[in-house]
Amino acid sequence: MPIAVATDVPQHFLLKTLPADPKVEGPNGEAGYVNIRRLTFGEKQTRRSINSKMTVKASKGKKDVDTVIDAFNEKTDFFDFANCIVSHNLQAADGSPLDFRNVAHVQSLAGNVAEEISTYIDQVNNFEADEDAGN
Repeated sequence: MPIAVATDVPQHFLLKTLPADPKVEGPNGEAGYVNIRRLTFGEKQTRRSINSKMTVKASKGKKDVDTVIDAFNEKTDFFDFANCIVSHNLQAADGSPLDFRNVAHVQSLAGNVAEEISTYIDQVNNFEADEDAGN
């Protein structure tokens, strides 16, 4: 029988925004990379529940309904970084490794680096774009 649980091997991405520096030898001259895994179905459900919330307020005898929709893109970005990035070689200015489960570390990323990583996370987790996904 086919295995239906998540067993995907993380995908390795070299970051174009942090290329290797040929003038620097050793680990400080290597290109930045991230290894990203696909979310499980349960994680995608959790992400969806974080992503949006809708509250409907209605009073008895009134025809008007108040609807409030909140989007939590920032929280879903933190969820993605914490749960999809399984390893990397990125560090802070003081040389300490970044911990993507720490919101402050995610917020400290250079904008272009964060956008590139976000693009790769979306790419890995876009099942509809898979060529071999079937019908």
